[in-house]
Amino acid sequence: MTSTGKARFALVTVSSDGFATGTAAMIASFRRTNPWFTGDIVIVADSLHEGARRLLTSDRAVRIVAAEPFWREAIDHLCVERPQLAKKRDRFLSLSALTLGGYDKLLFLDSDTLVAGDFGELFARPEPLLACADSATLRGERRDAGRFVRIDADSKDGIASFNAGMMLVDCTLLTDAIRNALLAGLAPGEWDRVETGHTDQLILNRVLAPSVTLVPSCFNLLLGQYRRGIAPPAIRASEVRLFHFNGPAKPWDASRMAPAAAERSLILYAWRAWHRALEDHLAMFHLAQAKQ
Repeated sequence: MTSTGKARFALVTVSSDGFATGTAAMIASFRRTNPWFTGDIVIVADSLHEGARRLLTSDRAVRIVAAEPFWREAIDHLCVERPQLAKKRDRFLSLSALTLGGYDKLLFLDSDTLVAGDFGELFARPEPLLACADSATLRGERRDAGRFVRIDADSKDGIASFNAGMMLVDCTLLTDAIRNALLAGLAPGEWDRVETGHTDQLILNRVLAPSVTLVPSCFNLLLGQYRRGIAPPAIRASEVRLFHFNGPAKPWDASRMAPAAAERSLILYAWRAWHRALEDHLAMFHLAQAKQ
């Protein structure tokens, strides 16, 4: 399946039972705002109950795949050796998602995002990896590669870190060498010095930070940081291409979202748009059921 000419593109995400609703809304929002995209849509998931599978595969372009056994074994071993990571296990599946072969470009989006604009201009760019700044870089700081804590911007050993919720990856990075480096990052010993609660984002930054080109935050507006005044405060809703509901306030959890939406009108705007995207998907789901 091609997207433009002979180029082969994919939209990839990770999902689970708890995130399936978000996955559905994210995909629907991407379809609405990027009608030119005719590439594959791939969901990496280790386990989804039948209801979630039916919900997601009502979009006939969606393919659900399991991570390869060597990924699951490495992730499970890490979670046994570092029990504090066990509750965040599925986050590491993004590493396997990022090494799917056969594509010229792969757009990875977290399932707690909402696409609000066209990504075509990013697909047309030549850089091997496009992403947006994380909280440290937004503050004008860097990260220590070992501990992953924020450090001064002038530190020679620091990483100019990116958020892994939106990554556009060129085929030049979809290699065995990158896969092996990401896999090596799951070794328990690599976590001896880590002082933050990061998971896949830590490994991805350690391996890929030298290859990243940071694009404007409108392509991955971190609402958790925006709420705390870290992300660009003056950004307009019309400028945002992707809202990222990072942090504990997820759009399918009204008890957490309502206080956030009450504080910031832009978050309310994003939350309402997320519900419209979910409604789009559910309408398609019911139409698909009626045709069976």
